[in-house]
Amino acid sequence: MTKYKIAGVVFSAEFKSPQLIKLCQNYEYLGDIPEEFTLTIDKKDLQLEHAKNPDLSFSAVESYLAYSKFNEYLISSGKGLLFHSTAIAVDGNACLFTADSGVGKSTHAKFWRELLGDKVVMINDDKPVLTIENGVVYANGTPWQGKHKIGNNIKVPVKAICKLERGEKDQIESCSISEMIITILRQTILPKTQEDMDEFFKFMEVILKNVSLYKLKCTKNVSSACLAYETILGEKL
Repeated sequence: MTKYKIAGVVFSAEFKSPQLIKLCQNYEYLGDIPEEFTLTIDKKDLQLEHAKNPDLSFSAVESYLAYSKFNEYLISSGKGLLFHSTAIAVDGNACLFTADSGVGKSTHAKFWRELLGDKVVMINDDKPVLTIENGVVYANGTPWQGKHKIGNNIKVPVKAICKLERGEKDQIESCSISEMIITILRQTILPKTQEDMDEFFKFMEVILKNVSLYKLKCTKNVSSACLAYETILGEKL
């Protein structure tokens, strides 16, 4: 068994595919903190999930099961949730961009990097974990970084969550809590039990009350990143 530490959670696992082992190598943990749980993926799990998604390789299926089971533990223990988004850090503040597939989360983050250069640090380009410590919401890097494989094993306090939509011109406004709840429900793996669902909503309530929420209609242009930066971080470029 190998010990890993992701989003502050130490666990043990024995992954089979070389691809998943390599994916998680930056999250291996050699410290003295005991593991909280063992993440187990047995042969039956792989076969059942592969039957649902026959076009995926077994390594891709194992990776999906790994982050699904990790997310289940996060929710049931009240320690966090995986959030399908692109998370960047600028001057110690994390900004998360979420959207339906194909809208351009990664492209928007790329515009921030073009605009600000080394001031921007990628936390995770696809599946960061949100955690809460003393009322502060953090975005944490995870091994599951999307097709571009961009991210870092870091933890940064969240300044804002921004929902992206395509638009003919750049326009940003505050997003209501109710609308962001619907967005998050569509961009995470939901708990399987009512008890865990109750914990999920308690956790999400803290998140939504402690970060700024925005909705950005954006063009495929660096100007969208400029508008978002100046609005969210309150600084002129």
